Amino acid sequence: MATGAERGIFVARARERKQGLGPFALRLAAKGHELDLQWTADSSYARLKRRIKSKGTNGRGWVVSSQSEGRRLGEV
Repeated sequence: MATGAERGIFVARARERKQGLGPFALRLAAKGHELDLQWTADSSYARLKRRIKSKGTNGRGWVVSSQSEGRRLGEV
């Protein structure tokens, strides 16, 4: 689990790379919710895998939770 400082760095990097966690995820991060962000090397921008403890959307119609692991469950 990332520390608060590490989460801040990951969110900043995501913004810089225009990976866009989306407004919902950024609001959760700002409120101090646990965001487990891991960089993977499967694309030129090193896409983020994101898990958010509480269920919600990441602002682009993707439902993210510890169960769904970011699978597309439909527009929300």
